[in-house]
Amino acid sequence: KLLGSGSTESAAPAAADETEIVEVSLPDTSLIVNIPSLSDASNPELVEAAAKGQEALQDNVFVMVAGGLGERLGYSSIKLGLPVETATNTSYLELYLRWAAAAGRNPNWSPANPSGPKQNPFLIMTSDDTHNLTIDLLERRNFFGYDPSSVVLMKQDTVPCLVDNTARIALSKDGKTLIRKPHGHGDVHQLIFGIKSPNGNSLLIDDLSAGTDGEKPYRSITFMQDTNAAATSTAPISVYYLHKNNWVMNFTSVPRMPGEAIGIYCAQKLRNGTQRCGNVEYNLFSPLYTKSSGNASEPLVAEGKYSVFPGSINTLVMNFPAYVAALHKDHGHVPEFINPKYTDATKTGFKSPARIESLMQDIAYCFDFPNQKIGCCTFGRDTFEPVKNALADGVAGVVDKGIAAACAATGEEMWYHLCRDRVAATGVNIHTANAPKTTVVSPADKTKQIEVSLFPIVVYDSKFINFDVAQALTRFPTPSKVTISPRSTLVVKGNVIIKSLTLDGALLIDASQAPEGTIVEVEDLVVSNEGWEAIPIGELEAEASEALTEVDRIRGYVLRKNKTDSRVISEGGKFVLTGGVTSNL
Repeated sequence: KLLGSGSTESAAPAAADETEIVEVSLPDTSLIVNIPSLSDASNPELVEAAAKGQEALQDNVFVMVAGGLGERLGYSSIKLGLPVETATNTSYLELYLRWAAAAGRNPNWSPANPSGPKQNPFLIMTSDDTHNLTIDLLERRNFFGYDPSSVVLMKQDTVPCLVDNTARIALSKDGKTLIRKPHGHGDVHQLIFGIKSPNGNSLLIDDLSAGTDGEKPYRSITFMQDTNAAATSTAPISVYYLHKNNWVMNFTSVPRMPGEAIGIYCAQKLRNGTQRCGNVEYNLFSPLYTKSSGNASEPLVAEGKYSVFPGSINTLVMNFPAYVAALHKDHGHVPEFINPKYTDATKTGFKSPARIESLMQDIAYCFDFPNQKIGCCTFGRDTFEPVKNALADGVAGVVDKGIAAACAATGEEMWYHLCRDRVAATGVNIHTANAPKTTVVSPADKTKQIEVSLFPIVVYDSKFINFDVAQALTRFPTPSKVTISPRSTLVVKGNVIIKSLTLDGALLIDASQAPEGTIVEVEDLVVSNEGWEAIPIGELEAEASEALTEVDRIRGYVLRKNKTDSRVISEGGKFVLTGGVTSNL
């Protein structure tokens, strides 16, 4: 019962909620696929999953649930504008759009060459805080090469807040304005349901599901959150298993430590006896598990660190026709909840206004389980390092609690690790022993610090490698002839084939602006220079410290680019980089 702010009426006792979760347990093993490594070229099932998953992405709708501003991190603009890494300063939004372009139906689309199929729909949920800033970033960077007509921004509205258990509406101090907050990322489904097709006569989801104007129907939809770049590596495999196992929904998960602030994919029993699978938030899971099992702590896997219950990281993949049917059934509405902080033990008044919320992963409860199967792919922990904490909080989490830092420094470290491992899996000699480490100090407590392993840095764009080890092998056809020292940096952009290279320093090869069909080969190239180094902020001289940007400060270090051998090719043709010479054949 919703009461006005002036009411003194008490709320009636609530009846038992028949949809309340009363038990949690491990899902059936047929609903979980374990993928411990993305770089195991000797695993034929992984190679097949990656290859067929990439192909399946041509029929995929991409959805980005933007996470708001980066103020909590110490960054004043949208989090999608943050650089994934500072070697190239590629933003998260650029990374996702260029990856989707290369994965989709028309990777060669450009304003100068708009022929062929339309690029895959890329939907972005924004808010009052982020909407105009997102438009500005897209327009300033020409949508990062994506077809603007395929990018749809959906602005989320806010909802009124409540002040106590009688659901009194929260007002401003002068009593004239409603206090409002976002309703949660579950709104994304309502917003998608409300998008009209370009002709204005039908819903976009219906057109995409049926296929119109000569376009093939779309078969899957992938939801991603703003600062977990590894979703670009896990999504193809998740889409593959979605189709192979005939699931309607596939959660992405990673190993989690008991008590860690990550939702849990699990089987659930409701008060009315219904069985289902889906996500339970971390703050609710522990008491439910204890009540269900009689055990105070979760069982651990053999290594003794992680729980047997995987953590859901909100990269979600769904069967698109089944998703469209679910949207029509409920108009995109998902279950709601409220999570107030109470003033005292009576649990009646709230410490601060609270709002009704929703979660995008709870779309799982709009499907007909168990007739419609909901599974989960569990990847290695190295596929999850979102940037959600300020540097001080991230360092404190590691030092005080032994949990992941989830800050900009470790996000950059993880991305280099994934890129490096993908190339190393081809047989390229990437030497990591005795690689320099960087000490990151908490700005709030100088006694607390962590180390990040950035070097050797191997990073590239989607035109060079967009997917897996099999694709990387085409870029390094003779990997045994490529050697990268522990302190080196290799940055590659565009259509480049590296046949033989000895690198001890920093090398940039950029053919990203060359005309389509340009080929650049690297053969018998030896590069030795001073290279780059990561300098902790506390070790910078005063003048350099004053010039630090927000991007530098939230990391705790800067990449000092001392010397770089730069090879930039912008003309068409076939080029060979060898020795100190760039030859145009």
